[in-house]
Amino acid sequence: MGMIDVSIYGNLILDKVCRVSQYRHASSNNCTLMTSSPGGIANVAAAIARLNNNLSLTVNSVVGDDIASSITKQWFLDLAEKTDARIDIVLEPSPTHTSEAVIICDTDNNNRGSIVQWGACTELSSLTDHDSRWCHIIYADKLPNLDINSLKEISKKSIISLDLCSDNQTRETKDKILSALPHVDYLFASSEEAQCLTGRTTDVGACQEISKHIRLTPIIHNPSGSVFFDRGSNQAKQVSTPILVERGANVLGAGDNFASAFISFYLSCTKVENLTLEKAIEYAHIEATNYILKNK
Repeated sequence: MGMIDVSIYGNLILDKVCRVSQYRHASSNNCTLMTSSPGGIANVAAAIARLNNNLSLTVNSVVGDDIASSITKQWFLDLAEKTDARIDIVLEPSPTHTSEAVIICDTDNNNRGSIVQWGACTELSSLTDHDSRWCHIIYADKLPNLDINSLKEISKKSIISLDLCSDNQTRETKDKILSALPHVDYLFASSEEAQCLTGRTTDVGACQEISKHIRLTPIIHNPSGSVFFDRGSNQAKQVSTPILVERGANVLGAGDNFASAFISFYLSCTKVENLTLEKAIEYAHIEATNYILKNK
């Protein structure tokens, strides 16, 4: 068995997704479409397999002994068959229930909210070393037991990235994330997540603050573009979004597809002159937007 291209660690949630039009709080809303499928690491695995099925993947999480875990395991087997990608599944068993969520996608306003019953996946602690080129950690702010020492070890030979899922982090969670960043190359975060983590009120300010801790750079994304920290000029830079999404879109999974496209671009690039942060970020925006438009 050769080196794994991408190892994905972290949160695995069975999502029940409800699409609504013009969601109204404290009111009865009409659901136009209801679907159910795994989210979290499943979104990233599916996106990478779709973009380049020659990249080998390992997915690592914790699940319960329940119907949700059975559905999730079968979903990964079906994904591997459908995409013809090599996907190794490492799901640790737990007496705790598998995490589940109800996702409400307000397509008219291009936003979504969720009600999550966190469970087994939050118990993930040590990161198994699969001798991977790239290791990506999903929703690091929901992994309270994340073992920083195991992260430090795999960071010695792998590119490390992580993302967040909450714009309401506790002080303890913020400190945990900041303590991990010296072993991390890329942090993918929305404007809200990055500003919450740093206490800054702008993407540029958040980027500059995170750059003091991280090995390479944060990539703070929003609908109009991304901000990253350029080590050469020692300043934050903006990459504008080449395509804007109009109202009426389902934005669920946009962040996961952004990170997946960035990783896929980096590992698939054959010309050194094309391997720039600007080009990787632009490609990530294009692919995330294409995903949104396809699932509109």
